[in-house]
Amino acid sequence: MKAVNKKRGLILLLCFAAVIFSANIHDPALASCVTGGCSIAALLVLYKNLALFTSVTTEEMYIRSLTITTFFNIGMILVVISATALTESGIVTLSASGENVFATAVVAIIIIFSGMISPRLPFNRHTGLRLPWTVQDEDTWKVAHRILGITALPVALCYIAASIIADDPKTVTLCAVAFWIGLPAVLSYIYYYRKMHGDVS
Repeated sequence: MKAVNKKRGLILLLCFAAVIFSANIHDPALASCVTGGCSIAALLVLYKNLALFTSVTTEEMYIRSLTITTFFNIGMILVVISATALTESGIVTLSASGENVFATAVVAIIIIFSGMISPRLPFNRHTGLRLPWTVQDEDTWKVAHRILGITALPVALCYIAASIIADDPKTVTLCAVAFWIGLPAVLSYIYYYRKMHGDVS
């Protein structure tokens, strides 16, 4: 437990540093690189200690799912950092519509990937839909992540279509993510509440 708390503290410190750097570095390219570096370092600490953090199970399939998710997160951070650095330095120029297409693609890829991997994520407190009720009960965890998996592709397709025709892509993105996360959050809470009160067999 002491080792877990130590590693968890290091991850939290790196995440906190990322937030501080993001708020206080005024050069967008530099802020993106430093913030991304802190985030990647936190993910690498998580990756190096997956077995420690997921002591509930060390089955190869579960560890593989967490490993894939961790490296996907690192890859997406690197893509965003690279794109930000290239555009801010003037090496690559994107129009407003081009930036919207890039942002939409990134969000859609994240939703689709997360939907594919979610049902395979083991019950843990570090990777996945971590809500007070999902991290308290393994059955609730499974329900939430099954719903994430089922809804991911329809939400991603509707999001892409709405982004093409909408005038405010930021609002579309916010609504899509809120719905995709909110639906499994609410339904899993209902399941958890009913289970805790003896209404779920």
